[in-house]
Amino acid sequence: MSAPLPGDKPAAFIGFLAGAIAIGAFAYGMVVWTNGRFEGHHKNPSAGVPAAQSNPAATGAR
Repeated sequence: MSAPLPGDKPAAFIGFLAGAIAIGAFAYGMVVWTNGRFEGHHKNPSAGVPAAQSNPAATGAR
């Protein structure tokens, strides 16, 4: 294997940063797109809030 060239480290670092920014932008875009697709699916705003359920195991009651 040959020795790395002087410009290899800066190029690798720039590629690393560009890749990280691209992945972050893609993930952000997916979240925005998904939120937009599901906007308005709840006909009743309070329908998305689950009612309090009695769960004796969660409270420690016996």
